[in-house]
Amino acid sequence: MAHNQEVFQFLLAFVQMSKGFKVGFMEVNFPPDGDLLIMALREHPKCVGIQFAVLRFADPDLRFLLEAIKEELPKIEIQPDKKLVLVLQGLEKAIAYSGDNPPILTNINYARDSFPGAIPHPLLFALPDYAVTRIAQFAPDFWAWTSSTFKFQTLPETRDRLTSEVSSYSHNPNRFLQNLKGAIALIY
Repeated sequence: MAHNQEVFQFLLAFVQMSKGFKVGFMEVNFPPDGDLLIMALREHPKCVGIQFAVLRFADPDLRFLLEAIKEELPKIEIQPDKKLVLVLQGLEKAIAYSGDNPPILTNINYARDSFPGAIPHPLLFALPDYAVTRIAQFAPDFWAWTSSTFKFQTLPETRDRLTSEVSSYSHNPNRFLQNLKGAIALIY
């Protein structure tokens, strides 16, 4: 976390100061880093009065985000003595890396005025940089609700580990196939 300490402090201020509906974006390009950030927030002493509820939306065909969040809200055991902050993960699958206007973004933009009344809590989107850019591009009216964007750099140890793994596969291409066959065998 030391690598992104300054931006983490801004994120802490956002979750502490936000009241009611606010929108923030955590720009994280490697999903496990997003999980580490959420864990760091939950464990930070300045966040003892905050309940972080992570909502995972991995469906690439998701179209109606507001409805999906409203379906999940009753399932959250809200702690009455804590402020609730919703963290949304996995939406990059529905937003997609490229292509024309994704249906989810058309709907987010259209439903933008319904969000504050339906979700009276801060929303933190955990997304890779391309997905944040596509929200700004294809849902500009929703994007106008944004209070802050927090750009986290991939941790050096994560980058080094991934580089090492890719390098080992490029030196031994059969290793990838062996690992894939092993993973498939475990499933079946």
